[in-house]
Amino acid sequence: MSDAYTERQRLYRSSRFRSQVADRLELDGCLVVPAIAAFVEADLIPARLSRNDRALAVDGATILAAIGGRQSRGASIVRTGLTLCAMTMQHEAGTPKRLGVADIYPSSASVSFGTDIAEVFLNLSRAAHGSSTKGFKGVSIGVHWTDEQGSILFGTIEQGSEGRKRTYASQAFPAPPHGGKWDSCRCGP
Repeated sequence: MSDAYTERQRLYRSSRFRSQVADRLELDGCLVVPAIAAFVEADLIPARLSRNDRALAVDGATILAAIGGRQSRGASIVRTGLTLCAMTMQHEAGTPKRLGVADIYPSSASVSFGTDIAEVFLNLSRAAHGSSTKGFKGVSIGVHWTDEQGSILFGTIEQGSEGRKRTYASQAFPAPPHGGKWDSCRCGP
């Protein structure tokens, strides 16, 4: 493997890296440290991609999914994180508006929640290292559960200031009736 892969592997195994991730995300280390450890031990990170920027984006998306799964045992962390990454887009609302700022919202056709999160990271890196001085519109990423057992998992990538939102789910759900719009989604009784 490449030197970059070997360095990422060493980095992800370090307790200092895991603690810094928890600090920077302002999350409890008891949630973050086991999530990263489970994916490292399962040999799911670091990603084996030839381009380091893409590998880092995939690793970041995988780590966020592992943390977002909010599990405590290794096997459960991996299973839930992989389910989150594999969720398919169910609905997209809003249209892009080009306002002279870098757009970090995913622009390519959706493959999965994980790949779209990785695209957000790539777009953010390009905006941060680009020649534009105009900034960018923020994007929020969310993970949602229908119940304690996680019968159906949902994810969102949203650019609220622009009214753009992609909704993902671990199972298909129908479109709103008569071409209407949802202003909220509720599952169960």
